Amino acid sequence: MILLSRIARSTRLNNLKQYFWDILVNEFLASYLVPDNFRRVCLLMAGLKLRNASINSHCFIGSRRLVLGSNTYVNRECLFNNEGNATVYIGSDCAIGYRVSFYTARHDYSDKFHRAGQTITEDIRIENGCWIGANSIILSGIRIGEGCVIAAGSVVTENCLPNYLYAGILARAIRKID
Repeated sequence: MILLSRIARSTRLNNLKQYFWDILVNEFLASYLVPDNFRRVCLLMAGLKLRNASINSHCFIGSRRLVLGSNTYVNRECLFNNEGNATVYIGSDCAIGYRVSFYTARHDYSDKFHRAGQTITEDIRIENGCWIGANSIILSGIRIGEGCVIAAGSVVTENCLPNYLYAGILARAIRKID
């Protein structure tokens, strides 16, 4: 009984933490009215690891588990749905286009009676020098190699080799980039 009480309090506390995180980070700091430099300082104070990176307004950041390398630029309305223990790592000198979405969670669908089964979370890693085009979707467990270009509107479901151009819904290698 004591254990159940502790679990209930722990769940309430986590919900309360997420509530305040959403108000501070995803409402106030995401506003167009907040200057970029002020947003960056506040995000650093909130525990994000931003090494001289820039995050534009109206981005949704699910948790502190976001690491951005130096000189990385994140455009408006990006979604970092980094649930659980999974982290989104983005290397140095990367450009993230408008409305790019990162999803670190997926479901185990092996149970035929409950297809949206247990949640599985995996890190996403974008290596240095990548460019992710507008409205692309990066799914859990993906590693995008150094110097890759992901064309606008692509859905990345498999790891990407370094220095390649990927495009399409279910992104495929189009050609090697010198």
